[in-house]
Amino acid sequence: DPSIGSVFQPLGRKAAEQLLRGKLPWWNSDQGIGAPLAGAMSPGAFYPLILLEALLNGQTVLDVAVQIFAGVFTLLLARRLRLGLLAATFAAVLFEANGPFAWLSAGWSYPLPLLPLLLYGVELAVSAVARERITGTLIIAVAIAISIGAAMIEVAYLDGVLAAAWALLRIAQTRNARRFVRLVASSMLGIMLAAPLLVAFADFVQVAYVGVHAGQSEVFGPGTIVVLAQIVLPYVLGPIFYHDGGYAGIAL
Repeated sequence: DPSIGSVFQPLGRKAAEQLLRGKLPWWNSDQGIGAPLAGAMSPGAFYPLILLEALLNGQTVLDVAVQIFAGVFTLLLARRLRLGLLAATFAAVLFEANGPFAWLSAGWSYPLPLLPLLLYGVELAVSAVARERITGTLIIAVAIAISIGAAMIEVAYLDGVLAAAWALLRIAQTRNARRFVRLVASSMLGIMLAAPLLVAFADFVQVAYVGVHAGQSEVFGPGTIVVLAQIVLPYVLGPIFYHDGGYAGIAL
């Protein structure tokens, strides 16, 4: 994705440099006459791993670290679901090599490790063991807060929808209303932790252009070239963005 070099890497490094100087990365003085930094979301200014951007080849190091955490958290979730070690490892490897990692990487993949961690927290929160319930509640709150600040808030939203469906299923299975209240409370705590960033984002959206990119059509809209072969073989006709449309992640 060309935006890695024009958005995620330079803005992420800017945020990392400000954090390392002990300054909260709210503002980017190097863009025009100045522009919001953290509020733009895409820099992932409060993403814990963003400090890796300050290293030499920091973007590559960051991408590798995100993939590793995605695998580790998926392994934790799979083992919690009582999968055997071989099956759990296979699931972890599949998830850490999924479509967004292979195709887009950078900011698009930052929220992905938080999805299995969030589901792992849900599993602990509905446990019959009090200590696990407390741990699960904290994990849910932290995972939601970090997801919101993980560069791509739309990915965090989709992860949240899946986690909510998962949670409702587990509540229906356990038939315990108290656990539902606990899950809602932990979710609200996560949103409260991310509240300063959400306020900055709301301010930014009022003045930002958030429409379709110039020169691009809506997906499957007028003028879009839909190539069916690319759905199963994403690279068959050329590099990324050679044609509009989507792909099936399992092919990657």
